[in-house]
Amino acid sequence: MHLALTYSIITSVLLIILFSSYLTTKSDNSYNAGWLVYAEGNSTSATTLPPLQLKPVEQQADNQSNATSTKEENSTKYIQYEDTDKGFKIDHPQDWKAVSSDLRNNAVIAFNPSDKIVEVDVKLLPRTNNMSLKTFGDQYKKADGFHLSSYYQNDTTLLAGQPAIRVEGTVITSPNLLQQLTGQGSTTHKILTMVTPLKQQKSFIQVIYFANESKYSDYLPIVEHMLKSFQLMNTKPT
Repeated sequence: MHLALTYSIITSVLLIILFSSYLTTKSDNSYNAGWLVYAEGNSTSATTLPPLQLKPVEQQADNQSNATSTKEENSTKYIQYEDTDKGFKIDHPQDWKAVSSDLRNNAVIAFNPSDKIVEVDVKLLPRTNNMSLKTFGDQYKKADGFHLSSYYQNDTTLLAGQPAIRVEGTVITSPNLLQQLTGQGSTTHKILTMVTPLKQQKSFIQVIYFANESKYSDYLPIVEHMLKSFQLMNTKPT
């Protein structure tokens, strides 16, 4: 039944639901990412390297929202985060914060902008009984409260040059009592995740992006850059 992995995925969905209740109460001047609950700090095994520019992600010119996102992404400067202990590198916007201490749900690093309206995490998930990538992906199809919108696993679905799955979906949350009293309705949040197995560590490594549906497309080009920049160090293909 792979209960441990199923619990981890369902917990991720529940954290998104908790995240949404904080997003709904966000004011223009402050934001409390309650679903994170981490303290600021730096990992002793992780380093941040000098800024670099990556090749822009191509976007459709006929879509105004996408064109705006592309313009913002093209002007984004990136720095490389390297974790020699966990064995990966990933680029993130220079003005995003990287938090590596007191994280939950198997996360080893979390990246977000100053307003914390979106987040990108890297997670190490248990791979019990040498679980296949397909079996891992099937858990997303069964997770309660998660509405799958796309699922890819083919020859071109790669993370760090390795076979991977790519999943997109939504979580719709109902307002709590306080939100109902203030006239707030349901909210929709979207996630994008890519996962690949690590044979030598008997785990899966995951990059996952969380955002309110209204902000999802705005930050998607940046996230695509981060996914393309992701590298594994001292690892062998699975």
